[in-house]
Amino acid sequence: MHPWPNSIPPLPLPTLTPDPRIPSAYTALITTGQWPHTWFLPTTEPTSWAPDGAAIHAFLAPGEGPVAAPVTPDLVPFACDDAQLFCFDFTTTPPSIRYIDQDVDQWLTVAPSFEALLAQLTWRAPTLAEPITAQQRAHAMLVADGASLPTLFATLREDWPADWAAWLPVLATAPEADRRAAAQEEAAFVRRFMAHRLTPAQHAALVRFDQAR
Repeated sequence: MHPWPNSIPPLPLPTLTPDPRIPSAYTALITTGQWPHTWFLPTTEPTSWAPDGAAIHAFLAPGEGPVAAPVTPDLVPFACDDAQLFCFDFTTTPPSIRYIDQDVDQWLTVAPSFEALLAQLTWRAPTLAEPITAQQRAHAMLVADGASLPTLFATLREDWPADWAAWLPVLATAPEADRRAAAQEEAAFVRRFMAHRLTPAQHAALVRFDQAR
């Protein structure tokens, strides 16, 4: 799991619907965080996310915000990004896992249990394509390696400059050398080609980047 950076305001997520049937393995998992590093689930059918699978960007945790409403009394979401949901299916024992895309009315059973789901998750280089949600952007920056960060930076600076700027100071102290190097290259690019376009907040982000290195 990836911890959320303290220097970025928390991303508002729906919270987990309280339900005593939720497996203890899930409760234990979310004590370590919400943002998985292995995040891509291969599926037997194409989805609106990818021709070969679907994405879990963030696991839901208890909280004070609005809960993710059950799809039915026995289908309780534990991950959701707009219309794409991963749900516990409590009609089976142990609860199986369903992937539901409400936009295209797709309902897939993707694992016989939560533990089996975790075993199937893999890492792949994240990409961003329209329509992009805030959850997708944030998760991509958390899990990207140094090779995939330049493409993400290019997308963010074109369409979401505030998001792009906020991540530079975070990456300045990343434990991975390739992620730090990618951030340094981005900062150099911005200073050379985009300095005239920066807002005061973006200039401040570059200052924090320099201070954090």
